[in-house]
Amino acid sequence: MTPPPSFPHAFGLAATADGRVAQIGFVGRLYDEVLGLLMEARTYFLQRERSDVVGMPSEARLLVSQETMRITCRLTHAMAWLLTHKAVAAGEYPAAWALADERRLGGQDVCEETYWHDDPNLPPKVRELLTRSLSVYGRISRLDNDIRTPPPRPGSGGLALVR
Repeated sequence: MTPPPSFPHAFGLAATADGRVAQIGFVGRLYDEVLGLLMEARTYFLQRERSDVVGMPSEARLLVSQETMRITCRLTHAMAWLLTHKAVAAGEYPAAWALADERRLGGQDVCEETYWHDDPNLPPKVRELLTRSLSVYGRISRLDNDIRTPPPRPGSGGLALVR
């Protein structure tokens, strides 16, 4: 008899540490959220960013550029991770492929940095995109860690969900 799934395994993650492939619903919803955020960020960068930085000192413009790159980095790493797990759920690759170290969520050194998030020199939309991109990146980071942890065995003291 197989043990009941632990929290992350019960919510449709594509690849789990014990080699199972689960439903894609949860990953699909995250994918839709990240794609929407990517499109929103792209629209802002193309249409409004320039007008928001007009008249700013060069140091402030550089900060805006730095933080918009951070937004892009977070969303790109998040999308790569999600596409990997969608491919596994679709049967294109085995679960072990997605669990390889080189397919872990990357960019932590850049993506988890929050020092400048509340800087008043940043336009409000940039601060909003920073907050939202950090939120989704953080959720995916937790999922990435969770799927590499085997579910607890019954009687081991860990929490387990029962179907």
